[in-house]
Amino acid sequence: MLVVGGGTAGAAAAILLADAGVHVDLVELKPDVTALGSGITLQGNALRVLRQLGVLDECLAQGWPSEGLVLRAPDPAATVLAELAEHRSGGPDLPAVHTCPPTLAQGAALALEDAAVLTELLTTADSVDDELLRAFADRRLDRVRTVVEASLQLARWQLTHEQGDVPALMGRIAALTSQPA
Repeated sequence: MLVVGGGTAGAAAAILLADAGVHVDLVELKPDVTALGSGITLQGNALRVLRQLGVLDECLAQGWPSEGLVLRAPDPAATVLAELAEHRSGGPDLPAVHTCPPTLAQGAALALEDAAVLTELLTTADSVDDELLRAFADRRLDRVRTVVEASLQLARWQLTHEQGDVPALMGRIAALTSQPA
């Protein structure tokens, strides 16, 4: 199997496919690893894939685990909007983890989930066909679209200084991302 792209999702897919016994060729256009990336919060689904890959402890050590949920305004003071100590957005066995290493680019959590779901579908399917691709799209597109649109909405509010309902938006995303991929 050819995996194109040596970023987080491509590497995760290649590792998981190889672990399942599939011969994998991983190709990447860029010759060097760059120091690009931004801070993201990894939820339970992504953390479970990182645990399966054997790198969870390193990610936890480099990040800031959170047992509860604190929503902050995108202002210079990072004003606390809400604190929900009982909300475990990483799931019952994992914290959520805010991390900023350059190897975890924006959207890494969704990309890792994509890799895990696609690997599961590919390793359990009799053939790769339109039905398999529809199954993947049915499981992933609405979730990814919702998270990306929420991210864009937050950026619009920040750029225009509009007072949007950030807690409600983040609550919807937290509820969505705490569900299995």
